[in-house]
Amino acid sequence: MFLSYQENAYLPQINVQSSLPREQPSSPALYGLGPPGLNKYIQLSRTLFEALPGQGDIESIWTAGSCTSVHLIHHFHMTPEENGEAGYDDLKEKLLRRPGPGTHPVLIARYMLMLAKFMQYLHPDRFKSLDGLSLPPGALMRRLTETANSLAIENEELLATVEGLECVIIEGTIQANLGNIRRAWLSFRRALSIAQLMGIHRVVNHLPLNFVDTPSPMTNYHVMWFRIVYVDRFLSLMLGLPPGSPDYGIANTSTLAKETPLGQLSRVHCAAASQILERNDGTLHGLDYEITRNIDQRLKRVANSLPCKWWLTPDFAATEEKLVFQETLRVVEQIYHFNLPNQLYLPFMLHLNADSDGTTARGQHIHAKHTCVNSSREVLNRFNTLRNSSRITLCCRSVDFLGLMATITLLLAHMDSHAQDDTEQFAGNIMLHQRLSDRASIGRILEYMEDTAH
Repeated sequence: MFLSYQENAYLPQINVQSSLPREQPSSPALYGLGPPGLNKYIQLSRTLFEALPGQGDIESIWTAGSCTSVHLIHHFHMTPEENGEAGYDDLKEKLLRRPGPGTHPVLIARYMLMLAKFMQYLHPDRFKSLDGLSLPPGALMRRLTETANSLAIENEELLATVEGLECVIIEGTIQANLGNIRRAWLSFRRALSIAQLMGIHRVVNHLPLNFVDTPSPMTNYHVMWFRIVYVDRFLSLMLGLPPGSPDYGIANTSTLAKETPLGQLSRVHCAAASQILERNDGTLHGLDYEITRNIDQRLKRVANSLPCKWWLTPDFAATEEKLVFQETLRVVEQIYHFNLPNQLYLPFMLHLNADSDGTTARGQHIHAKHTCVNSSREVLNRFNTLRNSSRITLCCRSVDFLGLMATITLLLAHMDSHAQDDTEQFAGNIMLHQRLSDRASIGRILEYMEDTAH
């Protein structure tokens, strides 16, 4: 699960009416294909339909869900402000209205993936209420995802629509939630390419968008584009791969000036992830410490634009139900934020900079280690909060990956400090008193990861 507070209210909305065919049918049946296309996809629609659970199963799944599950489904399509009661009612209607066997295969596939993603966001405690399903929840999620992927997502002819793009995005999110980072990266890289072919990446969209069904007026396509780029860059940072799209002013001064502080934070995070990748690849003069400090200063400036209270770790036990979603977004955004300084300075913590003299290199190494240690502790603190709460979901395995990276970084820092001589330990090793608490925190992290895996 990749979450962002990106807000794009200032961007012009796409005129969906001008993007539609002249004649829109009143129901999402097999339409717009012509007689040859109709015959071509009827059997595919029937095959997908047969893999759907019954109406009774669908109602049981919906009853076991929560407001947070609903908001997370809609997250890629609209800003948090737009994702309110309207989003809840809209998704409820979509999930409870089971498509028929004559529905367009892309719409059936999207329905299957939305249902599987909704089930991912159910808390394990609620699985007890699903004992009456025709299949165990895990088996049902796999069937829905694998069927939609093999019959629809892998069919290039079906992806030239906005609904087809949504299928790819949802499938990538499901893979990220499962911890399949490489498969998620492939899905979002594919989504990035499809969105560019559609022209969604343009601030002013000059290309008509193709739809299978009547588009939702709530969908913000510029939000969708930004979040595709956002997820692509963070997955690329995890895997050490180049970003799939150039910056194109995603966080330049004029763009940030039109954003709220939360929107600025998301955009700077996105730009910083790309800059770190470029630096690591050597396209920005290798491990240049000055470039590293410039990225660091930019992260500090955008963090200072938010109130101090925003950086507090949420208390989910005392949070109202309607605010759980917003607090979940906040804590995940905090984890992403503190992961960036960790990634930024990790190369300097692991080895001395050969381009600097001995004193300068040692100073850079110590500063980098302290930054990585502090950032890792911040990540682990919030990771513990997420996994210790019974009010939020336990999927989002990408956060587990960031927690694991913070754990390894903290262990390496302790090993490095242990290797110092006695004089350095007493003069500059500030980790001695945190050794036991860090070990206890790391032990708890491993326990949470084992529980989540089950």
